[in-house]
Amino acid sequence: MKRFSFLIILLLLVSVQMPCCAQRGHIIVDSIRSEKLGEWVKYNVYLPAGYRMRNVEKYPVLYLLHGLSDTYTAWDVKGHMRQICDELMASGEADKMVIIMPNAGTPDIVHTWCGYFNVKGYAYEDFFFEELMPAAEKKLLWNFSRMNQKRDVSGTISSLVQISKPDRPSAGRA
Repeated sequence: MKRFSFLIILLLLVSVQMPCCAQRGHIIVDSIRSEKLGEWVKYNVYLPAGYRMRNVEKYPVLYLLHGLSDTYTAWDVKGHMRQICDELMASGEADKMVIIMPNAGTPDIVHTWCGYFNVKGYAYEDFFFEELMPAAEKKLLWNFSRMNQKRDVSGTISSLVQISKPDRPSAGRA
C-alpha cells in the first residue's frame, strides 16, 4: 500500500511539472518563389494553439531571423521556440501570435551569400519586404490585423532596418 501511494504521489508531482495538457502550437514549412532572388526560399511558420485559417480572431505577426550560419529551422531546432512560445502563450505572458522564420542563404556561408540586406546580385531585403511579407500574410494571415499594423522583425536586421527604413516594421515597433 505504501508503494502504491508513493507511485501516485510521484505521478502527481511529475504531471504538475510537465504541462502535458496545455494546448500546443504547430510549425508548418512553406516556400515562396522569389523573382528578386531567382530561387525558392523556405520558411517556417509557427501557428499558436487554436489558430484556424477561417477564424475571426486577429493575430499579430513576428518575423524571427536566424544567424549567419543557420537556416530557417534554427529557431525551432536550436532555440526551442515552439516550446517556449507555447508556455508563454498558455500562461498569458505573451499574446497569441503567428511567427514567420524565413531562410536567408544556405549553410555554405563561404561560397554562397547569406544575409538580410541588398547587395549586388542578391536583393534579400527587397525580397523580404516586397515578396515574402505580403505573400505570407496573404496566404496564412488573412485575418492579420492590418488596422493595428502589429508586425515586428527580430534578429540582426531589426536595428538596421529601423535606422535605414523607419517606415518599415522593426524591433520595438508594433
